[in-house]
Amino acid sequence: MPHRPALTDRILGYRAFQVWAHVQQCVANDGLAPTYTGIMAEIGIGSKGEVSRIVSSLERRGLLSRTGSGRVRRISIGRAHAKR
Repeated sequence: MPHRPALTDRILGYRAFQVWAHVQQCVANDGLAPTYTGIMAEIGIGSKGEVSRIVSSLERRGLLSRTGSGRVRRISIGRAHAKR
């Protein structure tokens, strides 16, 4: 799991950090963001709606972004937190 940045210590809850770290890890390892179903299975979240709420929260904070629409992997890591 990636090191937790000091900034996110103050703004992310436990589940939000888990989702953010999982997305970051998948992008680093596979070059693709996980699906909502994949996030549900890995983190143990009960519904896609809850995953969507958490991803929206991360998006508002600038940690993730969503592009496109429909049934595609459309999550990417926010610019400020992408590995350089």
